[in-house]
Amino acid sequence: MEYQAPPEVMELYKNESEGTFFKDHKLISSNPKNFINEVTSFNRNSYKTFGAGTFIRGRWNPKPFGDCNAWRGCFKRLEGVNIFGTYTKEILKKGVWSFDYDITGMVGSQSTNQNYLYEEIEYSSGTFAVFGLIPTLRISKLGNKIPIGLGLGIGPSYSLGSRVVEKPYNFSKLLSQINAEVNIPISKESDTSIVLGLSHVCTFLGILENEDGKRFGHQWYTLGIRRKL
Repeated sequence: MEYQAPPEVMELYKNESEGTFFKDHKLISSNPKNFINEVTSFNRNSYKTFGAGTFIRGRWNPKPFGDCNAWRGCFKRLEGVNIFGTYTKEILKKGVWSFDYDITGMVGSQSTNQNYLYEEIEYSSGTFAVFGLIPTLRISKLGNKIPIGLGLGIGPSYSLGSRVVEKPYNFSKLLSQINAEVNIPISKESDTSIVLGLSHVCTFLGILENEDGKRFGHQWYTLGIRRKL
């Protein structure tokens, strides 16, 4: 039943709007958005990222100094192309830090006459895909004057198709995947950004070997756009 103020009360406040009357007497909130904000503040953000990249023929070794490696943007050569897409969901968030999970997929194509060890093989082409579930730790900005974010994630991935760079050896399709990224906002609301990425897959962080005593590793660079959903 809708509340009706007594006639004598309405006469007293006849020059005020009904909305003002109810707000003044605290019968409704003067700022209904506060309640909405309190509820939505518990929601965790989600994002989608999509883009393209190229495979790296070179060392993965993540040491900051020493030999040429993928982390320093130093490589023997680039080989093949790929496209990727990632769905990100925040699990925990505190300040500029967040712990997320990434559901990611990549499809790529390579043509080569050398395997990942730079051994000569018969020239061949292959198309393959990698799908992963990657828990990731992120910082959204390095400071008020440095609105650049970083991310690092490690998790399981699975490969489908023909990985020509592993020939003539055979490795498990179940791999571990490491993703590193630099996130650069391009909108004032920080809901859109450019993402520079480095991805690496290997035989369980390089620990496991195949029957030939070999360990497999492969990596690629990516450039993408991330948008908040």
